[in-house]
Amino acid sequence: FFKGRCDARRVRSVATERAFQRVTAATRLQRRWLAFRARRRFLKYVEARRVEEARRREDRRRDAAARILQRAGRRCLFRLLLDRKFDAAFRRLERERDHRRYVEDARRERNDAERATDEAVETLELVKLGAWKLGSDAEGQNYYYNWLTGDSSYERPDGWEPSDEDIWIKNVDRRGNQFYYNQLTGESAWFPPCSRCHKVEATKVCLDCGIGIGVDPPTKKIKESVFCDDCFAATHDDVLTTTHRWRGADAQKDALDSGERHCLVCETRKATLVCTACRRDAYCQPCFDDTHAVGHLA
Repeated sequence: FFKGRCDARRVRSVATERAFQRVTAATRLQRRWLAFRARRRFLKYVEARRVEEARRREDRRRDAAARILQRAGRRCLFRLLLDRKFDAAFRRLERERDHRRYVEDARRERNDAERATDEAVETLELVKLGAWKLGSDAEGQNYYYNWLTGDSSYERPDGWEPSDEDIWIKNVDRRGNQFYYNQLTGESAWFPPCSRCHKVEATKVCLDCGIGIGVDPPTKKIKESVFCDDCFAATHDDVLTTTHRWRGADAQKDALDSGERHCLVCETRKATLVCTACRRDAYCQPCFDDTHAVGHLA
């Protein structure tokens, strides 16, 4: 009995120990399972936090990139608007400059046209004024005529002065002798006026001087440079002109032999006739024929 009770007690103790072991093992397993679940939950939480942090970092990166793009877009838009404003201002300035240039060109053209018109009017007036010529009628009275307008007058036009070449004119008398007539003073001379001053009769002919040299169209002869004494001295006072050859204007007269004389009328040709009715005056043949053509001397 006692042994049986001991065996039963041993069996109960073993069963109790085994049950305790099982409970301990179950408790340990439960604790491990709970720790595993807690670890899994923690890992999930950590992973979730990591993913959330990564998402936040990505969101922040995207926000920063968006802000950069937004700033760049605003800057680009600002530059675009500024460029458009500059272009508009430049085009406005170009239009204003073109308008000013057009106005200046139009004003310049108008001034040039007005100046050209004034110059044309002045030139026309000068041409009209220069078209006046001095002449003399059959009675020797001076008159003025305008070959451009056809006007004529005995009064000198206002502001007009005759040129030196127009004062002295070449004429031919009835005997065929050439002489020069001053239309202002009425003076006449056998020799041309001085080619420099055009005031007095020439006394010297320069054979080497180029002043006044030209060709006479009717005769095709070379014109000579003729001077009065004062003008010859004034134009031949340097080294180059003092050696010029010259002859006197009287050298155009016919050469005389001993006892001969020039015609009383023309004083140029050699006298070949002597009129006994004229107190033995000497004449050349043309002057004698002209003088004795009519009247009591015929």
